[in-house]
Amino acid sequence: GGLKSRLLHGRLTVNAAVFHYDYTNLQLTGNAIVAGAPRLLTTNAGQARSRGVEVDGELRVGAGGRLSYGVTLLDARYVSYMATAATSWAGHKLDRAPSHVYTLGYQHRLPLAGGQLTGGVFARASGEYTISVPSQLLVYRVPSYTSTDATLSWQPDGARWSVLARVRNIEDKVRPAIVDSFGMTTPTAPRTADLRLDVRF
Repeated sequence: GGLKSRLLHGRLTVNAAVFHYDYTNLQLTGNAIVAGAPRLLTTNAGQARSRGVEVDGELRVGAGGRLSYGVTLLDARYVSYMATAATSWAGHKLDRAPSHVYTLGYQHRLPLAGGQLTGGVFARASGEYTISVPSQLLVYRVPSYTSTDATLSWQPDGARWSVLARVRNIEDKVRPAIVDSFGMTTPTAPRTADLRLDVRF
């Protein structure tokens, strides 16, 4: 269930949703040793459920400002799943399912040198979550984190081109994106910066 609304003469938008999903015959793919060699195997993870609340929206600030926000509260767990023949995984959290995620961003546009200059900052704060390898009874905990991005762009009035400077992950914090059953980790990207030219034709 949910709603979408516009308030304050259209300056404020508020979107909200509540959800409850039940999954039967959920499938997982993971690494396992078969005949002495590593293989990717897909197994039936039994039943799982996911429930939560999501709220997001945007507030127009003055003539050129936009404040965006979001809140997600989540509880996603296995209901019935035998990780091994002797071990039940019921009650364990689903992978990459933090209990909360908050987002906040601000973007402002103003005229400058015969064009439009637009700058913005966007931050995401996530609660801790896990990455697991049930077949090996391994659970890797990823601590809570905050990640911030910033952009600055300029486009001449009436032009078909624009230039954009961007910095991602300003905090320069790296987290595991994928962890296999052998402990090998694929990390997320560190702080990155780029300059981009867009041409529309």
